[in-house]
Amino acid sequence: MNRSTLLTTWWVVAAVTVWAVGIGMPPAVASDPDIEDRKVVSYGPLDVAVHEVGAAAWELGGPKVVAMWMSGASRSSGPMYYAVSADGAQTWGATQELTLPENTSHPADPSVAVSPDGTFVATLLADPELALNRVYATRMASEADVFEQATLIESEMMVDFPRVVAGPGPGAQTWFYIFCHTMSDLFYTRSADDGQTWAGLQPVQVDGQDVVGWGAAPGVRPDDGTIYLAYGYGDPPGPYFLRLLESTDNALTYSHLTGLNEQITSGYYDEFVPGAFRVPGFGAMAIDPNDPNNLYLVFNDLAAPPDPQTGDGDLDVYLLRSTDGGQTWAQRQRINQDTPQQDPEHYDQFMAAINVDSAGGVHITWYDTRKDHPAADYPYPFDIELYYAWSSNNGETFAEELVGKAIDTGDLLAPEFIGDYNALTSAGNLVIPVYMGTRDPESIPGGPRAPGGPKQLDETIFSNRIVHPPP
Repeated sequence: MNRSTLLTTWWVVAAVTVWAVGIGMPPAVASDPDIEDRKVVSYGPLDVAVHEVGAAAWELGGPKVVAMWMSGASRSSGPMYYAVSADGAQTWGATQELTLPENTSHPADPSVAVSPDGTFVATLLADPELALNRVYATRMASEADVFEQATLIESEMMVDFPRVVAGPGPGAQTWFYIFCHTMSDLFYTRSADDGQTWAGLQPVQVDGQDVVGWGAAPGVRPDDGTIYLAYGYGDPPGPYFLRLLESTDNALTYSHLTGLNEQITSGYYDEFVPGAFRVPGFGAMAIDPNDPNNLYLVFNDLAAPPDPQTGDGDLDVYLLRSTDGGQTWAQRQRINQDTPQQDPEHYDQFMAAINVDSAGGVHITWYDTRKDHPAADYPYPFDIELYYAWSSNNGETFAEELVGKAIDTGDLLAPEFIGDYNALTSAGNLVIPVYMGTRDPESIPGGPRAPGGPKQLDETIFSNRIVHPPP
């Protein structure tokens, strides 16, 4: 059996059980999902910020779901935490602290992927002694429920925003890949042994030239291991674009796919959205395991130029899709279905996550301000809700539904930072968003105030179970 046939056979079988960017089993997505009330992944201590969640699910494990998140301020001052569910996010195990090497601090930016055999691999940033922002990796074997001590991936550079994905490599083995960026260029590393060892970080190059970019959004085809890497390009004052690379030799060499060169307004949208927190323009990619020629890229952009006087804008969630393996892309489509507002009030949608299940169902979640649509000159407090959209026709059309309240900005511990992303995974007809939210301090067991003391606040990692009925 040749390599192509072997890869196709093994990964088609694997895709029926699990896949890291679109995890699940048939049946196809149906209408009218049952959105269960949010569940607590981790309460955490009072007055400690939590945010930026990575998550993945393994169907054969119950399904087994793993979530990891950072704590502290925008550059974490606390530990990296994780939790494991053995029953598809109906219940979550105890919050655990990730073990880091001695003299390592400030863990941040987690990302999680899983192989068809149930090996979970996570990547994160942390600071080794006398150095800032290096990439670390850790793994959890399928039979385990604890991550191993994180290991430093060799690098002399300060990097940011590591993302991990998995796919078939030579010999039908699972390979894991991590992509990140420096202040200017994209870098990668890879592991051929389920995340036990990693090559040193190498620059992403096309024709011998380093690729300038940020916000890596990778995906790997489950049939032949082709890697697609979407990324942002451009610096102030712009222009900015979303572009796409392809690698057919397990990340050794890359070429540009010229069919994607989508112009966007900015790399960060903070100035257009009420509130003090930042709003990144990072995209997120997903590949259809049922038909890997279907690629999806979700991102934020303004619906129209911002108000020239207030600077406020109408930020929406958009989707780009390709049905020919990234060669050509359909025109962007607006996913959120609220009515566009006239200045000075806007409804903003941001921090989108995407997942495609093994039957080809497309799922997207995002933060949404349509309930309160805060004005730019009076931004606090207001509610941010979590919305969900799904498609059962390969992204041609979407239905949307409110998941529920996520954040009361009056209860934020660090109003200038709510994280840069949330997580979305699935297993069969079960879709699981994992995200940061706040709780009403009055509802916290033990009371929201110490006697005579200041009000105590709480940020919490939540999940929902969104169940689509069989057709």
